[in-house]
Amino acid sequence: MGRLGLLLGLLAAVASQGCTGPRRPAPLRNLVLIVVDTLRPDHLHAYGYPRETAPAFTRLAAEGVLWDGVSPTSWTKPAAASILTGLHPLRHQTFTNHDALPEAATTLAERLRARGYATLGITANGWLSRGAGFAQGFTAYYSMLDDLEHGQFSTAEQLNSELLPRLKSLAQPFFLYVHYLDPHAPYDPVRDYRGRRLVGRLAERQGGVSIPELRMNEVLRRPAELLEDATDLYDGEIRRSDDGIQDLLRELRSLGLAEGTLTVVTSDHGEEMEEHGRMGHGQTLYEEVVRVPLLFHAPGILPPGARLGAASLLDIAPTVLELLSAPVPPAEVDGLSLAARMRAAPPAAVAATGEGDSQHELLLHLDYGGKDGGCGVALRGSRFKLVISEEPYAKALFDYRADPREQTNQLAAEQGIVIMRPMADRLADRYNKLAAGSLAGSTDTDTDKQQAMAALGYIAAGAAASPGRRLPPRIHPADPAPDGWLGWPRP
Repeated sequence: MGRLGLLLGLLAAVASQGCTGPRRPAPLRNLVLIVVDTLRPDHLHAYGYPRETAPAFTRLAAEGVLWDGVSPTSWTKPAAASILTGLHPLRHQTFTNHDALPEAATTLAERLRARGYATLGITANGWLSRGAGFAQGFTAYYSMLDDLEHGQFSTAEQLNSELLPRLKSLAQPFFLYVHYLDPHAPYDPVRDYRGRRLVGRLAERQGGVSIPELRMNEVLRRPAELLEDATDLYDGEIRRSDDGIQDLLRELRSLGLAEGTLTVVTSDHGEEMEEHGRMGHGQTLYEEVVRVPLLFHAPGILPPGARLGAASLLDIAPTVLELLSAPVPPAEVDGLSLAARMRAAPPAAVAATGEGDSQHELLLHLDYGGKDGGCGVALRGSRFKLVISEEPYAKALFDYRADPREQTNQLAAEQGIVIMRPMADRLADRYNKLAAGSLAGSTDTDTDKQQAMAALGYIAAGAAASPGRRLPPRIHPADPAPDGWLGWPRP
């Protein structure tokens, strides 16, 4: 009897410990995908920026997995299409201002809705409208531009005022897509990066730093005071979007919708701050416009505080689907699932190289359309990046790890030419394979929206009438000579 009593006592102790021990995290069943337009990672404290511009993001990063994100392009429409489909722009064919996401492209919303998810999307960026095909698969989808006068921006507060009341009726499991716009020019926050009222010269500016004042597509040296103000106000816009994220996540928690929820925070592209003479985005493929933050947050499921190197926006769709136990066949997407690498990483792990250790070379693409649109391609490997650009004209090889601002063209030396030749071959081969598998294109015919977006500085007035593409469906390896063959006929 003594042994039986001891055994029963041990069983009771084990049962008691199980009841009072740490509770297992709920399995992932919901997805919150947040995109903050025009957000540079090097302006976030979690990526080493000295200013704390985004405390909510920093807290999420401490609890989640941080990647060095890379966009396949440098403006919103093609980048968002890639985030939502896992397809490269050459495959989904949504990359000029007149393109719409084809019905043949299967979105995250469509895949999850087919599994019984409620799907809700809201965007402050007018390019991502119903007319452009971005409502595919969403039970409810809202474009803030539809409710405002042309040429107006919606702030994070305005977007949340439309979104948060709708969360009360959001059934689980759910997919929520939120696209904030605040860091996009014009830079006109009401508070600084600390959340305090603007003072001094910044407070005296009427309308902040405007798009015309930035002279975005001109290559020139701007006044130092203008660049300083632009930086300070840009950081204030980041804080405004971060406050919006904080309010959104707080509301989800208060409604009991946070448990079992995977949260992803990223951006569509970065922003040029005169590193190569320009301001803005959608004009080049330099690091300042293709590097983006990428954060996966699922406490108890993913290791806290890990930073695991480079990853593409194309990887988001296959990753979240695998984490939600709804994996997509690899042949249906161009990205790779990062789920296994995240699950296997120890807490607070840091990739040995910090950046550039992506599982595959990344093909970058920009063909904005029209005779004045940015146009070019690039191949970004683990160390070197080959840029072949028609507008602006560039043929350059950068060691972006040693030269992160891409100021030294390695093609000036013989060794750079040796490195370029096989990269040019791989760039053309990758481009041609993706283009050969492209979906049939679709057209966005909302001319009112085209003019509204022109007022926001995306395209010159009247440019909506010239949607022609500049890159052909097939290219050839570029000649390393400065004035040699780009790989396609120039008009």
